[in-house]
Amino acid sequence: MRLLYWMTPEQRADAERRWSRMVISSLRDLPEDAQIERTIWQETELRDRQRASLRQQVKGFYGGLEPRTQPAVPTKILTIETAVDCAWGIWVARLLNEPDLVKPFRDAGIEDVGLELVHQLDAAQPTSAAACRNVTDLWATSLGI
Repeated sequence: MRLLYWMTPEQRADAERRWSRMVISSLRDLPEDAQIERTIWQETELRDRQRASLRQQVKGFYGGLEPRTQPAVPTKILTIETAVDCAWGIWVARLLNEPDLVKPFRDAGIEDVGLELVHQLDAAQPTSAAACRNVTDLWATSLGI
């Protein structure tokens, strides 16, 4: 497991639990977040603020792609989190019609995994919390968790 050398075994275990919860939260929330953002997008007077917020969100995910971040996070957690981040980036890029937002994920070689998750979301077209959970379950299976 790739963790910072200075962590004690207890700190590593605690960090892994926290990272695991974060990953599960990201995986669980994205389908519903997409529904919410799609609804907000219909309100044209909010689009400029929404566009700025979504751009900032996606660009914030680029940090997980940086080599200096990778040694600090267990490989499986990093792989799953970057796949979910990439899926959100692809979804947002399509909503905003800004394909360049996906370039860092493409350059990192993870765009295909993100696309697979987005295709599953598109195919399901969830309109309820239960349907969103079904998408989350599909994604968890696809990502091996």
